[in-house]
Amino acid sequence: MPIPASQISAKRSLLLSARVQFSPQTQPIRETAIDKIVEQTLFASATQGGLSKTEILDMGNICFKDPVPTLRIMDIDQALARLQTRSRISKTQKNQKYKLTDVAVVGYFEIGRFHLSTSKPH
Repeated sequence: MPIPASQISAKRSLLLSARVQFSPQTQPIRETAIDKIVEQTLFASATQGGLSKTEILDMGNICFKDPVPTLRIMDIDQALARLQTRSRISKTQKNQKYKLTDVAVVGYFEIGRFHLSTSKPH
């Protein structure tokens, strides 16, 4: 009896997630990717008050169509700690939410402006 394609896809997703999570040679790449996902999620959100860890996790997992969540709350915690160390994000004391620092926001706008200027037809 053949295995349904949906089960094969779910098993492949689980295997890929496990390999990416625990493979030592991919840890720096994985950490950088998660940091970027968190930063871009904060940049893309239109909220002035920032996002909680759970909101970041939910928005980050939307990026992927896998049935298995790609990001875990522990991944988000570690990324937030790294980003705070590099002064890319700040944490509000009142409601435990995170937002990009002004320096990080300006950086994103400069990248966008550069991208627009290089993509104009000459």
